[in-house]
Amino acid sequence: ARYETRLGFRMDPKTETLALLAAPDTRLLSGARIREELFAILEEDEPERTLARLHAFGVDQALGVEFPAEPTGLQDRLRRLNDAYGLGLPRWHLGLLSVRGPDGWLDDLKVIRRVADGVQAAHREEPFLRVALAGGEHTPAEIVEAVERSGPDTPVYALASAELPALRRYFERLRGVELEVDGDDLMALGLAESPRVGEVLGELRRRKLNGELPSRAEELAAARELITE
Repeated sequence: ARYETRLGFRMDPKTETLALLAAPDTRLLSGARIREELFAILEEDEPERTLARLHAFGVDQALGVEFPAEPTGLQDRLRRLNDAYGLGLPRWHLGLLSVRGPDGWLDDLKVIRRVADGVQAAHREEPFLRVALAGGEHTPAEIVEAVERSGPDTPVYALASAELPALRRYFERLRGVELEVDGDDLMALGLAESPRVGEVLGELRRRKLNGELPSRAEELAAARELITE
C-alpha cells in the first residue's frame, strides 16, 4: 500500500484479494517489525492515504488500532505547524497522532516512552484543552497555564485538528516568553532556598506573560516587592 500511494497506481483485483486475506496475519508480526513498517509509512509524503488503504484491508483492525478511514488533512496541517513554529518533530512522531489505539499499544511497539506518552496524552487531552481555551478573552498567562497543564503534543495536535485563536497566539507570541531572572537572583535579594522561590518565580512569569514586566530591571523590582510581602 505504501508503494501504491507513492507511485500512484492501484493494485489489481487479485492482489487486493491477497492483501485482504493476509491482513489478519499482521497481528503475528513482532512489535519491532510493525513499528518499522508503520514509521516507514509515516515518513512518506501522503501517509494518510496509505493508512486509509490499510484500513480498507482491515490491517488496523487486526492490530487492534484505528487508522483514518480516509485522508483528513491532519498530517498536512501538523507538518505545516511543525515547520512554521520550529517544533523539530520528526514525521513519524507527527504521524502517530493520526493513529488511535488502546493504552499501552505504543509500548508494545517499543516506541520511545516520552513520545508514546505525548501522543496518547494528546488524544486524551485535546478536547479538554479546546474547552479550556474556547470563547471569551483569555489572558496570556491563562493561555500558557492551560497549555502547560497538558502534554507536549497536545497543543499542536489541537491546533491541527481545528483552528483556535488562543492556541495560535500561544505558538506565535507566548511559547518563547521566559524570565530574565532566576532562583539565584532571588536568593541574592535575600530569599532563602525554599518552595517560596518557585512561588515567586511563578508569579513573576505570570506578570511577564501579561506584559507587566518588560525588562530585567522591572522583574527584579517586582521580585523585591514579592519577597518583602
